[in-house]
Amino acid sequence: NLSGKLSEFGLIVPFSTDARGRASPTGRKRVPRGAPVTPHTALNGQQLFFNVTVFGKELHLRLRANRRLVAPGAFVQWQEDFEEQAKERMLGDCVFTGDVTDMPRASVAISNCDGL
Repeated sequence: NLSGKLSEFGLIVPFSTDARGRASPTGRKRVPRGAPVTPHTALNGQQLFFNVTVFGKELHLRLRANRRLVAPGAFVQWQEDFEEQAKERMLGDCVFTGDVTDMPRASVAISNCDGL
């Protein structure tokens, strides 16, 4: 029963913000048309900020690219019924770590490789 399985999950929609947590539709640096855009080149060493609402509370994530989080040569694997469906090398330039505003001991790690 799909509806029974989905009750265990929630839909979380992050949105890009500025450093203070205000919605920022123009918060990203502009890149020339046709230039490859990766989180690393788009950010150019700057921080990335997102707000997400989890369990009714809005959280402000402050993130930086972390090329050391994923081991070189690491793979991500998708399985269904314990059988491998797909496998591909995991990129290290789209992984971010950081913290949550007003939560001193919280830490965050996200992959932006396939979007948020």
